[in-house]
Amino acid sequence: MEAPAIHLRTRTYLGLLLLASGIAVVIALATLAFLGAYSGLRDVVWEEIPDALDVNPYSWYALAVTTVSGLAVGLLLLVVPGHGGPGPAEGHGIGMEQVPPSHAAGMVLVSLVSLVAGASLGPEAALLAVALAVGTVLADRLRRAELAKVFGMSGVGSLLSGLFGSPLAPAVMTLEVTQVTGHNLYVFLIPVLVASAVGLLTFDAILNGPLLEIDLPSYTGVELAHVFEALAVAAVAAAVGMLLIAALRAVQRLLQPIAGRTVLKATLGGIGIGVIALVAGEETLFSGEHELEVLLSDPEAYGAGTLILILGGKILALALSLETGFRGGRIFPMLFIGATVGFITSDLFESVPLAVAVACGMAGAAVAIMRLPVFIALMVAFFATPATVPLIVLACIVGYVLTFDRPELGGKPEEERKVATSEDLGTDAS
Repeated sequence: MEAPAIHLRTRTYLGLLLLASGIAVVIALATLAFLGAYSGLRDVVWEEIPDALDVNPYSWYALAVTTVSGLAVGLLLLVVPGHGGPGPAEGHGIGMEQVPPSHAAGMVLVSLVSLVAGASLGPEAALLAVALAVGTVLADRLRRAELAKVFGMSGVGSLLSGLFGSPLAPAVMTLEVTQVTGHNLYVFLIPVLVASAVGLLTFDAILNGPLLEIDLPSYTGVELAHVFEALAVAAVAAAVGMLLIAALRAVQRLLQPIAGRTVLKATLGGIGIGVIALVAGEETLFSGEHELEVLLSDPEAYGAGTLILILGGKILALALSLETGFRGGRIFPMLFIGATVGFITSDLFESVPLAVAVACGMAGAAVAIMRLPVFIALMVAFFATPATVPLIVLACIVGYVLTFDRPELGGKPEEERKVATSEDLGTDAS
């Protein structure tokens, strides 16, 4: 029997909006719980234990932590339901697929171990899985499977609005990962907008602000030269994004002989991440937002040579994290990589304002990997001063034009993404 259509001016649709609001609160609380657990465990592993042992946490100790954690990740992947969900190289996690709750739980556990270990991945992937799992469960309980996508993306909207402090970016991202037109566009989009707003209000009520705060340097006014400099930085950052894809392919070929040996591969990945940190610096560990704040707090403390070493190490650490079994997102590491491109550019060419170089580097690199230019533009613009926004938009366009038909890091190509139809949403076009 075909599901009845949902119209905007009905009690049914009002109920849908109330459910989306409830999902937003649940995901906001789950996000805070996950990040609280991560922060607490990271403090124990990287501060309290080294202090008790009286050792530098970024010496041999870092290599020991990453190696043992790699072993733990490999063992967990064998036993948790769903084997930790799809690897981060298989997609950035933003999409319309349903996620079984047991698989989401396994991904949360493996992701928590991965992040505490210092893997070059962000926390968003596990939280996205939780949001989609909540949508799946609620739709199943209501016996309206076609609404799982609406509920799931409502949870995603709550998560991303809390991370980036804006309810608009998640809604735009929703439009970029699925194709909905006409009346169905707003039937689908309004619950996501409502959930994004409610989620942000929930985060604000608890934290008095967004989860992520990156204060990019101030920038007062656009000059013509800065436009061309912004385009050049974006192009270089997009090329660096392509370099990451090349590095990932190289790691895949290198590890092909042990492709089926999950524990060994994850352990070797942990060893590699630890060695990179010892050689290229502790900045190559973790997701990158805290490390970016450190760079921004004293940009003159790092010369171009040091920054290039950090950039190369971060690219390799991210490729290893993506390929060897660690679980996590790639948004934050790409923002760090792009920002580092900006720091290098500003150091080598003093005429390029640091604010322009960093913001446009972040935009170009992130777009090259995620291929969501409007979402990335809104996300990076949130951290920047208003005068920088036009340059960020142009940087996203440059990054997308240069890479949209190039090989992707992983996941399904654009043309294979699921197209939402009126049957998917339980709507009609009237």
